[in-house]
Amino acid sequence: MVNYTVHTHRPRSDIILFSMSNRSSLTRYTWPTMQRYCNAQGYAWITSESPLDERHPSWSKIPFALSLIRDHFIENHATIPENITRDRYLIWVDDDMLITRPDIPITRFLDDFKNSSACIAMGEDIDRTFNCGLMIMKVDDPHKLARVLETVWDQCLENEKHEPLWEQSTMHRLWHQGVIRENRDIFILPIRSIQSFYGRDPAHLRWRDGDFIAHVSGIPIDRRITLASELYERLERTPGNTIV
Repeated sequence: MVNYTVHTHRPRSDIILFSMSNRSSLTRYTWPTMQRYCNAQGYAWITSESPLDERHPSWSKIPFALSLIRDHFIENHATIPENITRDRYLIWVDDDMLITRPDIPITRFLDDFKNSSACIAMGEDIDRTFNCGLMIMKVDDPHKLARVLETVWDQCLENEKHEPLWEQSTMHRLWHQGVIRENRDIFILPIRSIQSFYGRDPAHLRWRDGDFIAHVSGIPIDRRITLASELYERLERTPGNTIV
């Protein structure tokens, strides 16, 4: 059971962004960009400050997602009129991400994913695999999505509970083994199409003005906080909080 706070009580869509962190020194700069984005687009914004104890905190996205699938998509499925077609997405964002284009609906990036049979989309990583910092979960079939997430959780090896890439290591391994398959279970979005890396090499893959998400990852936490604060302050000085 995950305790969480719903910050947007009257969303205008079936799209939920969610995140979990106990690093307030970082989220003071990142989470306000998520709240502002959800307010602008009519999405729900949900957070928790209670990561797991038995595995690395990065693993917390799995039980958190399963709780939200149950609470908002399975138990409340009957409340959605059958004659209304909506995009239904549950979107995990790491605590070191900032949205820098709040004027763009996230669905603009998802046409190919929407038309695939996959239920989880992630951005391509620098090493041409995928990065689990942003996980866009299609909830057309909440039971299929829950099964994929439960497979990742249940098939975690002992060392993957605490090693550097955590659930991403498990997902990479299961992907290479064919347990979870590209375009059936997962979908990889081209690098910089939706998520760009901020403060990391190589330079041609870094975040630039006009990019949608800046992911301040893969660097020491003190440096991460410094870069997040600098970008946040730039957003605060920019009309519409939009860097184009």
